[in-house]
Amino acid sequence: MAHNYLSYLEGSRIWSILNRGTARDALNEMPWISRDDIALWVGTPPRWEMVATGGRLISGATFSRASTGTTEITPGVFTQAAVDVPRYQWVTKRALGTELAVNGQFTAGTTGWNTSQGGSIRVVSGELQLKSTKAAFGGSSQTIPVVVGTRYAVKVKARRGTANNLAWVVLRGASGTIAQTVDTQTMVEYSSEFVATTTSLVVGFQTYSVVNADVFCDDVRVYAITDTSARALLVEPAATNLMWPSDTAVTKSIPVSAGSYTLSFYGTGTVSLSGAATGDTVGVGAVAVVRTVVATAGALTLTISGAVSRIQLESGVYATSNIVTTSGAVTRAADIVIFPVASFGFNASVGTFAGEFITPKAASVMLSCNGPLVPEMFTRTTSGFHSAWTGVNTYSQLLTTTASAVATAYDGSGITVCMNGHNPNVSSTPFDTLTGVTQVGFGAAGGVGGVQIPLQVFDLTYIARKISAGECVAMTTLDA
Repeated sequence: MAHNYLSYLEGSRIWSILNRGTARDALNEMPWISRDDIALWVGTPPRWEMVATGGRLISGATFSRASTGTTEITPGVFTQAAVDVPRYQWVTKRALGTELAVNGQFTAGTTGWNTSQGGSIRVVSGELQLKSTKAAFGGSSQTIPVVVGTRYAVKVKARRGTANNLAWVVLRGASGTIAQTVDTQTMVEYSSEFVATTTSLVVGFQTYSVVNADVFCDDVRVYAITDTSARALLVEPAATNLMWPSDTAVTKSIPVSAGSYTLSFYGTGTVSLSGAATGDTVGVGAVAVVRTVVATAGALTLTISGAVSRIQLESGVYATSNIVTTSGAVTRAADIVIFPVASFGFNASVGTFAGEFITPKAASVMLSCNGPLVPEMFTRTTSGFHSAWTGVNTYSQLLTTTASAVATAYDGSGITVCMNGHNPNVSSTPFDTLTGVTQVGFGAAGGVGGVQIPLQVFDLTYIARKISAGECVAMTTLDA
């Protein structure tokens, strides 16, 4: 068998044998596999696109849903997916352009960085040290050309050097003036996002106005931001649309229990709530508007004025994809995605999971397993991403990012987690293997129970080795 035609399963078996033995062991256990095939896997640990670009599932994965559900076949074109057929949604996905800062990691010394007001700069242990040589606010900066009307993201790391003296990260020009106080001697990442109003951006640092006050800086990055349309796999919990008919809304009174409810609709009309909850929501046309309210037990009246379509009222604090109704409430069953370990060559002792997701809810499990340990592989927190295996966190402060690209790399020596291309957190805590895991899945689908949350999955990759922190950064950079 030519190695170009190895199945995923055979690749998994070869890799498993080689992790516990030798190439000779692999040949003894699978005599139909050639030495060339084994050499391929020895030289290049395999990787599996569990969810490929566009939300396509790997062969061997199972998808189930006990009802029909709305799927978006092309942008803005919807139809009903049959029972047990995957659903998709076209969503806006953020992409970062080419790095614009010059020598932002200071690998070329102080090249590209200017000084002002008596500031003196040098590179110390890979960080730029800005020091005031007189009782003035010493500065260092560089000017970056930008395009008016384009959105940009700026990320910098800084810490103050001299105890009890503040320092600042300063942005001027394209976004007005933003000064972020640096009040810790621990390196912290600061970030901002803005639309350029002039053709130049000044990124700089400033010391306190005393002699020898200093600040240390590192990892200065400036990117242009663009939004692209991408298809994602929809994985949602069961939900019930309490409003009907959904396509052409009419005024209706709905009995509700005390709790949170979420209203969503399209069109330019207005939905006014009264009774169990109150408030007016005005539509914006082709983009859904969403409002969550806390209702008391009783009747909730939705008064419709103007053009309102694809209306949905559901229990809970987030909106799911539209559930078509005609003459009464309709329930859509949960989407369940399961990846048996044989479908992607899972190794309990060493490997990497990396994926890109959108989830509307903090503190939500994105990928889970059914093994004996803490099962959450990917968990979103309020400010970042968490791997519950060892309690390791990483944080992304890039504002209004629409997607989260995350990675967890593990082996017996520890675990590395990374989010959105920066802040890799490397833990040297000994890592217990995932022996006993037979499947992984999305939300509560991995066999661990709990509350399933809405999830849009752009891609998910498994690599049969622990990738480096640098590779984690590269894999999770939001570049497409």
